[in-house]
Amino acid sequence: MKIRSEGTSLRGTGRILGSNKRTIADWENRFADQKATLMLYAFCHKFVSLTFEGDELYTIVGKRTDPMESKGWTAVVMERASRFIVDQRCGKKDAALFKSVMCIFRTIPSTQSDLFRPPIPLESVH
Repeated sequence: MKIRSEGTSLRGTGRILGSNKRTIADWENRFADQKATLMLYAFCHKFVSLTFEGDELYTIVGKRTDPMESKGWTAVVMERASRFIVDQRCGKKDAALFKSVMCIFRTIPSTQSDLFRPPIPLESVH
């Protein structure tokens, strides 16, 4: 899209990207259909802050065991205002379970300018 916004023709953009001009036109149409959603997202992302909460839940699975040995743990991440559950993972209560649920934060940009940055590597999530 950036190439097209610089004034490059459909055919020229296709040559640069190694794609057919019809593919480029299809991409433009798909993005055009998303304009209202993207504009709302950009507005909300600029002026509304999101706060996420994490919690763990314990469930008895099968027979009753020591909670620390149970595989009946669920790690949950939800957005505070909407109470929307962003992600949840189940398993034994250990670092791997919490790291797996924290991966979701690599995909949530912290500011609008972060929309164009690569995701944070998993190794940096503690």
